[in-house]
Amino acid sequence: SIAAPGLKKTDFNIQLKGGKLTVSYDACSEENTDIRRAFSKSAFSRSYNVSRDTNPEDIKAKYSAGILKVTVNRPESEVPVEHSIKIN
Repeated sequence: SIAAPGLKKTDFNIQLKGGKLTVSYDACSEENTDIRRAFSKSAFSRSYNVSRDTNPEDIKAKYSAGILKVTVNRPESEVPVEHSIKIN
């Protein structure tokens, strides 16, 4: 989950490439007033390692109330992160 209030869902870019899931946005806003014109620009990018077997169709994203939530379902064939080996 990423807190990003004030943005629109179309401001985000989510890409999966080579076992990396990258979430980014590059938002520009323009505020007009009678006295001045102010420009504000903000950018964000964060990458996460995911299994190379991750199917892009198993990645879901939802933006609501200023929170972007990205859910990645792990592939069934993925090796567990922790596993005990029995000694014979």
